[in-house]
Amino acid sequence: MSPLIPLKILMIGNSFSICVLQYTPEVARRCGAGVDICSMYIGGCSLARHCENIRRAGEEGFAPYEISWNFASLGEGEETALNAAVTVRKTDKGSKKYGNIPQILAAEKWDIVTIQQASPKSWDPDSYHPHADDLIATIRKLAPQARIVIQETWSYCNGDKRICDQTTGGPGEWGIDQRGMFDRLAANYAALGAQYGFDIIPTGSAIQLFRERLPVSDIKDDVVGDMKAVNGELTGDSIHLNNDGKYLQACVWAAKLLGVDVESMDWAPSAMMRHPENAALIRKCAADAVRGVKPARQAE
Repeated sequence: MSPLIPLKILMIGNSFSICVLQYTPEVARRCGAGVDICSMYIGGCSLARHCENIRRAGEEGFAPYEISWNFASLGEGEETALNAAVTVRKTDKGSKKYGNIPQILAAEKWDIVTIQQASPKSWDPDSYHPHADDLIATIRKLAPQARIVIQETWSYCNGDKRICDQTTGGPGEWGIDQRGMFDRLAANYAALGAQYGFDIIPTGSAIQLFRERLPVSDIKDDVVGDMKAVNGELTGDSIHLNNDGKYLQACVWAAKLLGVDVESMDWAPSAMMRHPENAALIRKCAADAVRGVKPARQAE
């Protein structure tokens, strides 16, 4: 992919997609490519909520998504058409841009639009339909030139009580363990992809490969979560990618969507990573997942 003609990618997602913006543009650049990428963000936004937001899009001033982007194609002083499509609001953290799905789909000629389920529902097959179907129909109507791609999300770190009993180490409150959550969500994404003929960005699979190959025996070594023990209790973020995980995600996205060889890249955000020595393994897991390598260990 030429850095002069980057792919235009729109992510209709949540916190499991906005993190793509952190390292993907730099990974692409280091691999001799470029990407124009935009995030539509509502924390925890499910497929059902996306569809409800589409139904409400005609309401005056309805712009529930925070919009952010990084466009490699823009020269100094140039602007994307997104600037005219968004609403700017002042918040306690400064000015932010907002929009709704029809506005942003129509604002640019997107090459790729990515979708995904919210993580608490990702393992539940009943949560996908008819909401995924309605969202896909809207994208096809308003951005018919775009290729729809699914991001496979991931299972939580073992500090999360929903998938890990902190006393026994067995299944958590949902009745599944970490691998059980992954197996279910991966099957759900695969079924949706097969139904529509969509490619899948195998982020969750790359994370499982990393967990097996390190192997991850402690939450501090995982690429998911940022937790610590306080008075004998684990506290902190158990579901989002830490900086190592965001680097892995960026490598998966670049390898899958841009077709670049991330294994030959020697750049890593070492100042940001908890374990810089794992950078090569991260790149290998990303490349293998894109090549179709599956996690070997089966759920118990």
